[in-house]
Amino acid sequence: VRFARPDDVIRVVIEALGEALSRDEIGGRIWVPFNREPAAPSPGAAGERPGQSDAVWDAPGTYVRSARPDDAVEPPMLGIGPSVRFLGQFDRTYLLAEIDGVLRVIDQHAAHERVLYERLLADYAASRRETQPLLVPETCEYPPDQAGAILERLDLLRDVGVDIEPFGSGRFVVRAVPAAIAGADWRALVWAMVDALISDDAMESPAPPHRLLATVACHAAIKAHQRLEAETMAALLRDVVATPRNATCPHGRPVALTWTRA
Repeated sequence: VRFARPDDVIRVVIEALGEALSRDEIGGRIWVPFNREPAAPSPGAAGERPGQSDAVWDAPGTYVRSARPDDAVEPPMLGIGPSVRFLGQFDRTYLLAEIDGVLRVIDQHAAHERVLYERLLADYAASRRETQPLLVPETCEYPPDQAGAILERLDLLRDVGVDIEPFGSGRFVVRAVPAAIAGADWRALVWAMVDALISDDAMESPAPPHRLLATVACHAAIKAHQRLEAETMAALLRDVVATPRNATCPHGRPVALTWTRA
């Protein structure tokens, strides 16, 4: 995560945590149990060596439920675990947690993006394809360079969940999209995937799926400034702890900042 004024961000977070901890009323504590056994490595992504683990922590669930805007997040107790303590959400963007005695400030979008990406990559490697058919197939038009890339990579797009076929000069019919983006803007996703197709590495032969899967994960992931239910945040925390290569999102952005006791 890159901040224009990192010193100010650090100061605000430390002051907010210091005030909350001094009151000893953090709005409820969540002790998050997790599995210490290492997760099975997934197929190596672009720029990542197979079996490599740059994990921030050394384990999955469905969650994309937002809290109602007028609801205050009052985390209840969720289980017992001595090593992970969830503290809350900051700016509706960062999850604050004490993990093995170390304070982690976790980017909720980057964390969820990595979790989704690893699942999508595993599904792709196992030839599993989950799609969401559109109620009504839609026709999309693309400029010549993008249309040419789509024609050359129709099979790859279908393999990652986009059911698309030619329908005249520069026009294509989209019949289904990846199930992971249910509820998101599928048109923006398809456009971003087409942009990814015309990048240099996407035109390699055979074309790697990683860039397209990373694009799907980015569009499907929880967003910044999205208030979440306590159960949702705890589930995300459990999942990112269990996910390999969880130090960064698929695009290389750090998932968490760390503070230790001086």
